Amino acid sequence: EMGIDKPLHFIHNVVSLPDNTPQSFSSKDIDFLWVNTLKDFRRFDWLVQAMQDPFFSSCKTVVLGLTDVKKLHEIYGPNYEHVKNLPDNMELVPFSNPESYYQRACFFVLPTSLVYLNNALLEAMSHGVVPIICDCEGADQIVQHNVDGFITSYDFTSFKNQLQQLTELGEVEYGMLSIAAK
Repeated sequence: EMGIDKPLHFIHNVVSLPDNTPQSFSSKDIDFLWVNTLKDFRRFDWLVQAMQDPFFSSCKTVVLGLTDVKKLHEIYGPNYEHVKNLPDNMELVPFSNPESYYQRACFFVLPTSLVYLNNALLEAMSHGVVPIICDCEGADQIVQHNVDGFITSYDFTSFKNQLQQLTELGEVEYGMLSIAAK
């Protein structure tokens, strides 16, 4: 029964859990994974700028769903200069079933001002991929900072600093985060 005197409850978008055990940090070959369409409120340009830093030269980043870099100009306009030269450690893959990428990825990156009901985020977490998202409405309803993922401030410097810190995680720390993300 619904009515004005009945409380309203927030119900998460449900994603079925895959039948797999989280892999160890060292067995994964993708450091950072992007699985989302490109929108101006999703700061793909931040990911590109971060990966251009020599600090991340040994990190592998996979972008699932983008094959034509020229489309970035349509989306990012004035910020296009930051994304037109993708670093060598960033692989663009046509969109396909992301499950095999989830199994290979350590971190799911989503620097955005809107995370509510993002299926890719929920799917990644259900596979034990540790998310990195920005502090925006609903973020704390999906991710518990330092428990099952990371929430950064909505600015490039905070996002990049969080990525740098994650490269220093140990096997045990990562395993605990990955299990909690499920």
